[in-house]
Amino acid sequence: MRMYLTAIIVFFFAPFIAFAQPLADKVPDDALIYVGWRGVDNMGAGYQQSHLKAVVDASSLPDLFDKFVPQLIEKVSKSGGAREAVEALNVMRKLTPAIVKHPTALYFGGVDMAKPEVRFAWIIDAGPDAADLAESLEKIVAKAGDSPIPPVVSRQGTFVTFSTG
Repeated sequence: MRMYLTAIIVFFFAPFIAFAQPLADKVPDDALIYVGWRGVDNMGAGYQQSHLKAVVDASSLPDLFDKFVPQLIEKVSKSGGAREAVEALNVMRKLTPAIVKHPTALYFGGVDMAKPEVRFAWIIDAGPDAADLAESLEKIVAKAGDSPIPPVVSRQGTFVTFSTG
């Protein structure tokens, strides 16, 4: 009985202890799925003493994007690899730091088969990188051409949104 009571208390009070919900105020109310990330520039005081920070510092994760990906792009392009693959790697190289560095939210609001419409948004508070990020996303959308569910890029101040539906 005690286990059930504990589970009920945790279930009902968990939302009150969820103190870090980055960009939740920017996500539509019909969200079925919301995933938020504070960004490495704003990890909070607890992160500085965490085991996760020690693992990240000991890893060579930053080198993945600073050294490995550019080398991979160069090898793929020299070997006659598909132009699309090189472009996709360049896009990943440019966009991933924005996701990692800045507060980001992913939203999924469902699928409406009658329209057809997929309600999805990727929202980033990109700070001083907002203009460059919006421009990069707009280029991606332009290269994608016509789509049955066309994506839209919008920018309001430091907020960049890539959305459908």
